[in-house]
Amino acid sequence: MASALWLETHTLKLSDLELIVKHKIYNEKDWFGVLSNQALKDYLRSHPHWQQEDKKQIDQLYKHKISYVNYFSEDYPESLLNIDSPPLFFTYIGSIQALQNPSLTVVGTRDPSLDACHWLETYFYQLVKTYKITVVSGAAIGIDQMAQSIATYCKCPTVAILPSGLGNVYPQCFEKQIEEILSTRGAVVSEYPFLQAMRKHHFYQRNRLIACLGMALLVVEAKRKSGSLITAKYALEMGRDVMVIPSSPFEKNRLGTLDLLFDGALPVRDTFDLVGYLEPNLTKSKKSDNHEQCIRNP
Repeated sequence: MASALWLETHTLKLSDLELIVKHKIYNEKDWFGVLSNQALKDYLRSHPHWQQEDKKQIDQLYKHKISYVNYFSEDYPESLLNIDSPPLFFTYIGSIQALQNPSLTVVGTRDPSLDACHWLETYFYQLVKTYKITVVSGAAIGIDQMAQSIATYCKCPTVAILPSGLGNVYPQCFEKQIEEILSTRGAVVSEYPFLQAMRKHHFYQRNRLIACLGMALLVVEAKRKSGSLITAKYALEMGRDVMVIPSSPFEKNRLGTLDLLFDGALPVRDTFDLVGYLEPNLTKSKKSDNHEQCIRNP
């Protein structure tokens, strides 16, 4: 488990400084008040241009009412402390409480099959509607956005982790869902500077956060060598349960999920299976007043 000792002993490189300093600094007092790494403090004092260069981005954060959490904040999500390199800062819009709720991470392909869509609309919908569970995902087109749409439709919080800054949302089509997420007390999160564009390596960094924020990971449908499998790998390393929907070996969109079954992932057929795996944690979440009988796959 990471702690303040991790930050004290962490070897900071120039790239780390660029990411940290450009993420959020209001003024020197705020910055030095939250960081205890003396080497970093000394560096910043001798390079005041960092603060000057960030003034525009800081103004943008104020303008758009962006909130932030640092490693030493009381409301820093406990789940993030369990990864090897927790973000020192992250920005968000919405409710920070959404990151503290019992949640399920859902990922999958960007071009889901009709069967995958039907499964989400039937069994996943029933889980979310009944248990009012928080859904975590990566805002990607396809399974991610569909799972989050189902959550917001059921008036449940959802957490979206972006591979870009909050002022440069990727994918752009996701901007339409942000208002829905905020209306259900969800959150949109980024560990990147406000105006940072998406970069390919950001997906790997984002996926580690997606994996650790949920109490378990559901991979609905995934190809081989996909980002969903990277997220599953992170989840397994963190000791999270990984659940997948069994599939035919003749469906290329699902070969990745089939491989996960052979790697020890848990097979899921319907809502009953989901509840069976998640029950110990679901009891922490308030069940729906309109509780319906969970659907069993015939």
